[in-house]
Amino acid sequence: MLSLCQHGYEALLERELAEAGLAVTEKGPGWGLGGSDLGRDESPAGTLPPDKIGALAFPHLTLLAPREFKGESVNALAGQLAEYFLESLRGERITAAWPCVFQTVPEVVGLGRRASGVEKAFDELLRKKLARIAKLATPELPRGAGAARGLFVFFADFGRVFAARDAWLGGQRRMADDDAAPSRSYLKVEEAYIVLGSEPAAGETVVDLGAAPGGWSYSAA
Repeated sequence: MLSLCQHGYEALLERELAEAGLAVTEKGPGWGLGGSDLGRDESPAGTLPPDKIGALAFPHLTLLAPREFKGESVNALAGQLAEYFLESLRGERITAAWPCVFQTVPEVVGLGRRASGVEKAFDELLRKKLARIAKLATPELPRGAGAARGLFVFFADFGRVFAARDAWLGGQRRMADDDAAPSRSYLKVEEAYIVLGSEPAAGETVVDLGAAPGGWSYSAA
C-alpha cells in the first residue's frame, strides 16, 4: 500500500505504519510505500486490515495494491494507465459517478503540469474506448473517510507513477486559502465538513458560538 501524507511528515508516517505492523520500504516527499509485513497480524505482506488503516492519523490517502508504471513521456504514461484501467474493468459494471483522481506532491516544481498532461491524455484514450464511463468520471475525491473505488493515480516523479483501483480516504485534505475570509480558522471547519461528509445547507440555521473574528460564520454563509 502507498500512503500519502503532508510533506515533512514522512518520518511520522513511517513510524505510525511500523507501529501498526507494516514496514516502509521506500519513501519520498509526502509518501511512503509499505512493503514487508512485520508479522503482527494475519494480513498479507504489504497490507493492513481496514480497521488498522482507518485508525491511521497521518495518511491523507492510501492506495491499496498499487501498480507502478514508468515512462519518459506523457503519452507513454497515459497509455499504460489506460491499459491498466481497462484491464481492471473486466467483469465490472460502472453506472454512477466514479473518482478519477490524479495527485502529486505540490512541492515538486513542474510535477503538477506533468500530471495534468497525463490526465488529459488518459481521458482522451478512455473516451475513445469507453465514452460512457469516461463521462461519469469525476476528478475529485469522495467526501468523508473510508474505502473508495475508482482510479487513483499518484506521481512520485516525472517518469514514475503509482495507480490503484481501490483506496482508503483518511479525510484530511489540503484546503484552499480564501483571501476574503476574516481568518484562517475557516480552514478547520471546511476540512471537518469533508471528514464528516456533510455541511450546512441552504435554509438551515447555524450558530457560531464565540464567533470572533467569524471564520466559521463566513464558511457557513
